[in-house]
Amino acid sequence: LALTETWLTGRPEDGPVLSNLLPPGYLIISEPRGSRGGGTAVIYRNTIPVKHNHGSQSPQRSFELLECTISLATCIRLCIIYRPERTRQQCSGTTFLEEFSEYLSSAVTSPGELLILGDFNHHVDDCRDPRARIFLQMLNDFNLKQHVTCPTHRSGHTLDLVICSADCHLISSCSALDSGFPDHFPVFIDTCLEKPHSTKKLVKYRKIKEITEAALSECICSSPLLCDATSTTSLAEQVDCYNTGLSETLDRLAPLRTKVITERHNCAWYTEEIRAAKQSRRAAERRW
Repeated sequence: LALTETWLTGRPEDGPVLSNLLPPGYLIISEPRGSRGGGTAVIYRNTIPVKHNHGSQSPQRSFELLECTISLATCIRLCIIYRPERTRQQCSGTTFLEEFSEYLSSAVTSPGELLILGDFNHHVDDCRDPRARIFLQMLNDFNLKQHVTCPTHRSGHTLDLVICSADCHLISSCSALDSGFPDHFPVFIDTCLEKPHSTKKLVKYRKIKEITEAALSECICSSPLLCDATSTTSLAEQVDCYNTGLSETLDRLAPLRTKVITERHNCAWYTEEIRAAKQSRRAAERRW
């Protein structure tokens, strides 16, 4: 989820906001403005490797930028851009076009599929706007394609854009829907990406349930655990004998083994209540 105008500060007081904002199993990378308003961020599932590209570009006066690398089967260079209204007044449209062109000249040659999202505050749907025509021509010169073709603002203009290389097939669909937010509509995109590969890890385990009472009794009877303690045997020596005897018995009857397992994360709807209900159902099935 790419966000602009987060109003996050980057200070500890953001904590309560983030705890309410993030669902379980999700993380956020934020690029606060440093003063009131503005800010960009991306929210993502913690199983997806996302790296914040700190200081990858020189600071811009006319727009705010958050750049990340998403390492999936296809590496994506995600760039979230916010062109604030105040910069439209402080910086001319020419300044933005120059700075954005300079940024694109390096972004299009960087590794990974380029995906640019954000609020550009440009009426790219208005063919009478000369700056909008220059902006779209700039994208064409860099072999980029803008995918949003419907209004993203209640004024009827297209301000929020989705841009990627014209040669790649990263975006399969793009739509904007008035969901009741002020002014801007959220833009939804479907990407043609492979499902991330499940992570694997090495685990250690013992087959405790395979230990029989007879085998356990035999091992304990033949171990030093049942030797008669003499009056000179200290408490520490007796405790050490106890721990050593049980450890050797456990290693003999249920030796430690290792195996590689695939980590599978539950869906968001799979709650602890559902887990408990399934366990109760299985117990009932076994009794039946």
